[in-house]
Amino acid sequence: MLSMVFRAISLKTFRFPTSGAFAMCFLAYLIPLSMIVCVRDIEITSDFTTNSNYTLWQLENLDKYNTVVGTHVSQLSALWVACCVSVLFIPIYSVMFYCRYRILRMLEHPGYLFNATTTLQIRRLVKVTAEKKFPK
Repeated sequence: MLSMVFRAISLKTFRFPTSGAFAMCFLAYLIPLSMIVCVRDIEITSDFTTNSNYTLWQLENLDKYNTVVGTHVSQLSALWVACCVSVLFIPIYSVMFYCRYRILRMLEHPGYLFNATTTLQIRRLVKVTAEKKFPK
């Protein structure tokens, strides 16, 4: 996602400050860092009877598995990690697809920003990319 945002901004402005790139990277790594910090607080159990209770005794031969780890979903840290890997993907992919759309629109209609040779090369690139993505 960061690369898409960076490409869209750099194509639009031509001068993207280094401090802005560092700020983007720092903000983007806060969520994964918070997930790592929260994982340390999750209480887990490897007890057969407790894990069988978690699965409502539906899993056959649970005692034969080498590694079975269970946890209470009601823990705040477990809820945060579940939210990060499920709910937060919606805005991430929305931003990524929007940036890809903006990049494609800028490349399809280059306008006054590029000289004639660059414009021709961009149109060829978009045409080849579209043909690979959507073969006839």
